[in-house]
Amino acid sequence: MTRHAPRIAIAFWGMLCLVSPGQSASAQDAAPDTPALQNAGAAPVSGLGAGDLLIRARISGVLPYDLHSHIDVMGGTVEVPTMVLPDMDISYFLTDHIAITGQAGALKARFKIRDSLYGDIDVGSIWTLPVALSFDYRLLPDARFNPYAGLGAVATWYKGAEPASPLVKDFSVERQISPMIRLGMDVQMSEKWFANGEMRLVLPPTQVLTNSGVTARTDVKSLSLGFGVSYRF
Repeated sequence: MTRHAPRIAIAFWGMLCLVSPGQSASAQDAAPDTPALQNAGAAPVSGLGAGDLLIRARISGVLPYDLHSHIDVMGGTVEVPTMVLPDMDISYFLTDHIAITGQAGALKARFKIRDSLYGDIDVGSIWTLPVALSFDYRLLPDARFNPYAGLGAVATWYKGAEPASPLVKDFSVERQISPMIRLGMDVQMSEKWFANGEMRLVLPPTQVLTNSGVTARTDVKSLSLGFGVSYRF
């Protein structure tokens, strides 16, 4: 599945682009002529703008892909599985079109080594603590379907290593700072509540894992697809 991650990303963003322009146009066209719908309880289309504070809670699937690794002495390849990431972020709108977003989450990552001199090795698990900051551009700030694109960086710390094999006495993973691209959409459900879908592409530098003098270097890209809810203050 992970080797198809770039295709999944293109399909996800294409779906957002197809939905948002048509919906926003129809909502704007319908607004002046359908007061009855508004009186019947239809959600007002007020969008998002300067001064708004938006808090999101989301569940994301993290898909590693384009994985390359090199392990000293014993050879083999590092395996990084698909993971589930619960995360939260806060966006503050500097203008109607530009927002700054801070994001944090936590997940337990498990590493395995395949086809080494000692066969397959379950290295163990470690807590991954990513903190991200990005600047986002809003394409249609006044629309109910509100797509955005963002550029930023993710700092990731690794804590609480738990070895899972007698061959692994202890291990550690170096902290990383990685560039990040965000593409997503907020969909207004009521005056305060929004649904959210987001894709994040993270491009980490070489990841270095060490264990008793043995060093494994891994290059891997990470694509995450997430869905959640947002609340505006």
